[in-house]
Amino acid sequence: MGSRQRAAAIAVVQRELAGAKLPNVHNEERLKRLIEEFAAQPDKGLPQMFGDASQLEGAYRFLRNEHIDPDALLAAHASETKQRAAQARRVVVAHDTTAFVFGGERRELGRVVGKGRGFFGHFALAIDAATAMPLGVVHCEAVMRGDQVKSRKKVGPDDATNEALRWNRAARATHEMLQDAVHVMDREADSYALLAEMLERQQRFVVRLSQRERRAEGGPIGELLAGAPVVAEREVSLGARKAPPGPASRKRHPARHSRKATLEISAYQRAELLRPLTCGANYAPRIVINVVRVLEKEPPAGTDPVEWLLYTSLPVDTPDQILSVVDAYRQRWLIEEFFKALKTGCIYEQRQLESLHGLLVVLALSVPVAWHLLRLRTMVRTDPNAPAASMVSAAQIACLRHELGQRVLPPHPTTRDVLLAIARLGGHLRNNGDPGWLTLSRGFHDLKLLERGYQARGDQS
Repeated sequence: MGSRQRAAAIAVVQRELAGAKLPNVHNEERLKRLIEEFAAQPDKGLPQMFGDASQLEGAYRFLRNEHIDPDALLAAHASETKQRAAQARRVVVAHDTTAFVFGGERRELGRVVGKGRGFFGHFALAIDAATAMPLGVVHCEAVMRGDQVKSRKKVGPDDATNEALRWNRAARATHEMLQDAVHVMDREADSYALLAEMLERQQRFVVRLSQRERRAEGGPIGELLAGAPVVAEREVSLGARKAPPGPASRKRHPARHSRKATLEISAYQRAELLRPLTCGANYAPRIVINVVRVLEKEPPAGTDPVEWLLYTSLPVDTPDQILSVVDAYRQRWLIEEFFKALKTGCIYEQRQLESLHGLLVVLALSVPVAWHLLRLRTMVRTDPNAPAASMVSAAQIACLRHELGQRVLPPHPTTRDVLLAIARLGGHLRNNGDPGWLTLSRGFHDLKLLERGYQARGDQS
């Protein structure tokens, strides 16, 4: 990351956390110093960020300070996000959970996946629906899982031991902040209790089904949708995907190659879902909801077709309204990119803090940094022909041309030209598609070193 980018990143993240409530002025000054280093070098460990031993010890003292409330830091960023969302005509809020797994001995961490220890982070990311630009995180909750596997039981509205209710808590909290947003959630959120609560609050939402056999008036919901007529088609690009670990995850998300797909879209209006036996009597015995089906037409031989079944509170009276539901759900992928920015761009899981509190403070500092990284990459994707000067300095362009050859950049490079050149420094091959977070981080680091040499040579001449 070069000097212009470092200064811009620091300014952005300082503004995001300026409203945080901290115990005293000394902590505010320490926070500013931490932001400078986290924003300028998100892919570096604390010892690399702080070369001075006293500064490093001061950073650790801040992160270990039990009086520093990570929720206050996150609330400051959420407040800034709310202001940005107010300027957008339509906002989508993508909800999802990711596992943070840490190596070594760590206090207070719980069971996650495999033999690792850590916790789950549940996030709600606000997105400008018109531009697909991430606006920021409006909700973040750490979910700790105990070592004992709990038996299934009926879902009640106030059961603090049921981790599935994190979806309900996030839906309530984000609705209070952004009442007109459309909330999108993947299959893990397929819960009668959640749907009932959101309908009662008159929330706008799109939630993917995981249970085709869910009982509805007239038969299982999957069978009702199978008979709905196709009202629209849409051609989309499906990205390549590796198979995740674990047989259950691989069944839900099998590996695939990138391809173009034609999607056939249909809708079933006012389906009456019946309350399942696993749901407490606190919830209505039935709810009325619209359902949209998306099915890939003529998939490649030997490949299962892409299929989405989507609950929604949005109207589905016309083809345009039905397509609007599909478009809202498709923006959910951006929160997965946000998780990659946190884990790879900000190397969050490599942070060497021993306590849960310290890890949560680092997470709160990393969230606005990851959002800023994601925003930059989204800018390149949504406006690839913007002038490169909006991203990098003339010195950095000169460094790229000197290191990679004059032909690597055209006379008037765009933001996409520069992004691919930086990724090439990090080992990315153009034929491999868009660069990932790791190659971008490496490329920005190498560009920074090149720029330092360029500036040093200028100082000596």
